[in-house]
Amino acid sequence: MQSVAGGLAERKGIGFRVAIGPHVPPVVIGDPVRVQQILMNLAGNAVKFTERGTVDISVDADAHGAGGYLLRFTVSDTGIGIPPEVHSSLFESFSQAESSTTRRFGGTGLGLSISKRLVDLMGGTIVVSSTVGRGSAFTFSLPMAVSSEIPANVSEVEVRSDASMPLLGRRILLAEDNEFNQEVARELLEQVGARVDVAADGAAALEMVAGGAGYDVILMDVQMPLMDGLEATRAIRRLPDVTRIPIIAMTANAMSEDANECYAAGMDDFESKPIDLNRLVQTILRWLP
Repeated sequence: MQSVAGGLAERKGIGFRVAIGPHVPPVVIGDPVRVQQILMNLAGNAVKFTERGTVDISVDADAHGAGGYLLRFTVSDTGIGIPPEVHSSLFESFSQAESSTTRRFGGTGLGLSISKRLVDLMGGTIVVSSTVGRGSAFTFSLPMAVSSEIPANVSEVEVRSDASMPLLGRRILLAEDNEFNQEVARELLEQVGARVDVAADGAAALEMVAGGAGYDVILMDVQMPLMDGLEATRAIRRLPDVTRIPIIAMTANAMSEDANECYAAGMDDFESKPIDLNRLVQTILRWLP
């Protein structure tokens, strides 16, 4: 996560720092995949909405319950800030910042609502403090048990070992408009051997497929500017002389009606966000010859 968010911040010319407090135990028992997804969502928004200054991630801990800890993760920035009237609806699906801000930077999308949902699932809380023109801070707190040993299954978060790269040599087109999500997905897929090209919207994806790049599979975000994933899929399916490429929908709307809409547009499969790499790899493998 630090390499992805830090790299985006560096390219944007802003600082990126991570600080671990002295009271954080060396090993806790929790859900590393969900925690990483929350941090990636929050850090991605922080970098996106900060033009100058710094994005900081800090972790601290307090004793909690019988031998446990309450871990506090704070992602703060020196960005544009959020108007107070927006705070109460910020974690709702499809919530956006003020329209002129949205046009300039792109909206927060579903990242915050997903983060809130994941925090709730882990029994935690998430709050925001923000001042327009000075920046924002998102803090989520999670109860964690403490372990004196690294759990035996900690490595199961990784999909591959050095000897196992199930997508080795496979060429994947990732259609995704959010730059942070692009970097995360690319890094994860490259870990399992894939070669990844990125299209920032449906129109670009259509052009790349029409150009005869020869992709093994397309991962298509449903909500994108200029041309959304559904429209892009329909257009790809109408292309003459293009061998049918498996198209997998990538969306945070994991509802049956949304899946049906994707299938009706010509998509072959459906994956919900946040990305579960093990599950995504298995879905991709189902459609490869």
